[in-house]
Amino acid sequence: MAISGEAVSANFITETALMFSYEISVIVCDFDANDAHIPNLLQKVCHNALNIEFLAASIYLLYIRPAAIIFLALIMCDEKMRIFNQDLRAETIHRGRTPALFLLMVFVVIYHLAFTIPASAQSAAQTAQNSTQSKAADDDDLIDADRPGIADGSTVVGAKRFQLESGIQTEFRRNGAERDHAFFIPTLLRIGIDKRFEARVEGNTFTRTTTSVADVQTNQASGLAPVSVGLKYHIEDSKGVTRPSVGAIIRVFPASGTNGFQTDHVTGDLRLVADWDFAPHLSLNPNVGIGRYEDDRGKTFTSAIFALTLNYLPSKHLNPFVDMGVLRPEERDGKSAVIFDTGVAYIIGRNVQLDVSAGTGVHGNTPPHPFIGFGVSFRTRVGGANKP
Repeated sequence: MAISGEAVSANFITETALMFSYEISVIVCDFDANDAHIPNLLQKVCHNALNIEFLAASIYLLYIRPAAIIFLALIMCDEKMRIFNQDLRAETIHRGRTPALFLLMVFVVIYHLAFTIPASAQSAAQTAQNSTQSKAADDDDLIDADRPGIADGSTVVGAKRFQLESGIQTEFRRNGAERDHAFFIPTLLRIGIDKRFEARVEGNTFTRTTTSVADVQTNQASGLAPVSVGLKYHIEDSKGVTRPSVGAIIRVFPASGTNGFQTDHVTGDLRLVADWDFAPHLSLNPNVGIGRYEDDRGKTFTSAIFALTLNYLPSKHLNPFVDMGVLRPEERDGKSAVIFDTGVAYIIGRNVQLDVSAGTGVHGNTPPHPFIGFGVSFRTRVGGANKP
């Protein structure tokens, strides 16, 4: 059976349209038979187009190559139509077949531009906005250690996070001709429970003391200091200058320790803590509370606790500070102990902090004269990788 010129022309138009649509979908948008609609896939293209080299490739795939395909398709169409005799070609043009092909091509191009350009622009803008918000959130998600300094902060480490804060500290005391030198490793382990609570295990761990008279060593002892278990509760977030961030910390020290550093009674303390950003680059960190402790004679006493840290924050990673601590009384039937110190902390990346501090007692019998400390803090997440 003979096939008419009009049937051949119609079949060719259909084949060309299908070829064109498939080429556009595969090459331009990475379509396959199960892909979603154009705007969703273009979001992937625009997300990667933030890279300059990929942007150039995207322009080529989205606009230059489709234009070339259209141009080649028109040439092929024109060449194919030359097969038909002049009368049939004239009749076909008269009946509107070739204009139909032309209109189909125009429609596809307009459809392509109408959907891809707005979708690309919208997706690129949304991607840039999301990237900015994500970067801002990442910049704010920095380790917030309770060391160095005397006062502790009000924030918790967050759910499924562990934070280890440790260091070395050396202290010197003098009583007439007698001199005492203490070395210990203060350590705090913080375990995030949720956005409000964290568990805490804290102590001076390994401790060594050396006593000398007239530069002659008379006694040396080493052992483990008592360890506390406790909780921190984050009460409320900061709401500007008028509403500081507030939390509470409770510690309990069971009777523990070894080799002369042990205690005979259960002791502990309760503190209300806060962080107040009262000015640009400046914040105050006050602590106030009450504690039940045991002195060197094994006698228990109740004390009022106060500490205050002034932080200067020239950047989010650098934190010089000065602070003070008051314990009244410092021992049973004793005086008030007052300590001043200063130091600096520096955050490396997001999850590591290094610090150094030094200070001295200015009142009382128990504070050191002076003390020096160095420390490192590290944060990690359970069940997921940290951002560097």
